[in-house]
Amino acid sequence: MNVQTEHLDNHTAKLTVEVEQERMQKAMQIAARQLANQLNIPGFRRGKAPYNVVARYVGVGRLASDALEKIGDSIYQEALKESGVSAYTGGELTDIKLEPTVLLTFMVPKEPETDLGNYRETLRLPYDVQEVTDEMLDRYIQDVRDQQAVIEPASRPAQLGDQVKLHVKGTVTYPVQAEQAEPKAESQPAETPSEPETNSEQPETPAEPAPKTPEAVVDEEDQDVEIFLRPDDEDYLPGFSEQIVGLSAGEEKHVTYTIPGEQKAPFTDLAGASVDLTVKVEAVRNVTLPTLNDDFAKQASEGKQETLLDYRIESRKRLQDARKNIVDERYREKALETLAQTAEFKYPDAAVEEALDDVLHDLEHNLSDRGLSLDDYLRIQKIDRAALRNDYRQAAVSRLKRTLALTKLIQIERLRVSTDEIDARIEEMSADFGEQAETFKRMLRQEPNYTSLVGTVMREKGLERLGQIARGENPPIEPAEPVVTESPEEHALPASTEPAESTESGL
Repeated sequence: MNVQTEHLDNHTAKLTVEVEQERMQKAMQIAARQLANQLNIPGFRRGKAPYNVVARYVGVGRLASDALEKIGDSIYQEALKESGVSAYTGGELTDIKLEPTVLLTFMVPKEPETDLGNYRETLRLPYDVQEVTDEMLDRYIQDVRDQQAVIEPASRPAQLGDQVKLHVKGTVTYPVQAEQAEPKAESQPAETPSEPETNSEQPETPAEPAPKTPEAVVDEEDQDVEIFLRPDDEDYLPGFSEQIVGLSAGEEKHVTYTIPGEQKAPFTDLAGASVDLTVKVEAVRNVTLPTLNDDFAKQASEGKQETLLDYRIESRKRLQDARKNIVDERYREKALETLAQTAEFKYPDAAVEEALDDVLHDLEHNLSDRGLSLDDYLRIQKIDRAALRNDYRQAAVSRLKRTLALTKLIQIERLRVSTDEIDARIEEMSADFGEQAETFKRMLRQEPNYTSLVGTVMREKGLERLGQIARGENPPIEPAEPVVTESPEEHALPASTEPAESTESGL
């Protein structure tokens, strides 16, 4: 079999395959015998019509088509092997010529190629985890006290420390800060549901003339709220609780005031805002907080800490760990985004289309969580599915690049996931299922759950390694796997989002 290979600009290979006449003729004779058994050909009993009669009756083209259905896949696989082309997904038979020789033309999307460059030397990002302050710790302990408080109806006017149920209606008008007024480089589709995959880019849209910068933004309020009356960062608005003090259930007040010009987080953007609200008090509740002592510490820690000091020390540690976990997660995703931006890629359109299918699947899932179908969304946005795919194409390209970059890094760093690691993860995931734990474990060990879990753990290890590299730690690359293993205990599988390899011809 003679194979001519042409590599096209869109990372696709064109394979022109010359099939031996003897092989093709034999396949057509088999096809003719099968047709003779199926057709009523005049003058012959079923299965008795000779080849030349069947060929005249159905046409040579039909015989060739049936023959290629039988041998096309094997020809395609042989052509791939001989050409050395690594197929990303099934190729497409685009042309058949029977004379003077049998020539088959396949268009084959090639496996993506990724060049990460000298990432171990060039990928560096600043890393900082701020320490938990006394104020943060006090805020956390206050939240715990709130959860353990005794709350009961009060027939008196509201006072600081109470919990109140309010209906708030009106406006909060605040000036636009300088950084908010700066025009954005790219416009984004309105009301685009966010993807579940972190750091995914929004689809690009044609640039529009920059609108006139507004002098102020007006937030309209019309909602029921339950708040503790406290002049702190948990207040509904800065200074709001003090406006409610003295009101009883059933009373209504028109609240108008200006928020002072200097505010700390989370109220920074509200500095200088004008408040114009009508507030109706639905209920006033007395709050009895637990005393901040050793007994509180024992109850809050479920007996793990004996003193309030020990409880504060342990709480600070847990808050610091939680803060670090959040910073680490964001840092690793930022490192992946940076790696993908600096890497070089070659990939076929088929890879983008598959990534686009994944993005839209996530969109549909997010919409479902909000009680909307994809058709509802299309109707609201006044677009069709083709336009939707076009809007999200850039997001799909960004996701594909991140996936390819992380997959390549996993390969270069020779990261692997052991069965012990997967067993430990399964135990961890099953711990809260009580009597159903064993059933849940069996479910996780079945396919495709097991492979998906391996992919998840591998992705986590890849991101962890990427974070180490971005901080300049550069841990040693794992040793190469032995070429032969009698009982493989490790899986070098990529992230679960990596495109699955397929080499079927799609005939």
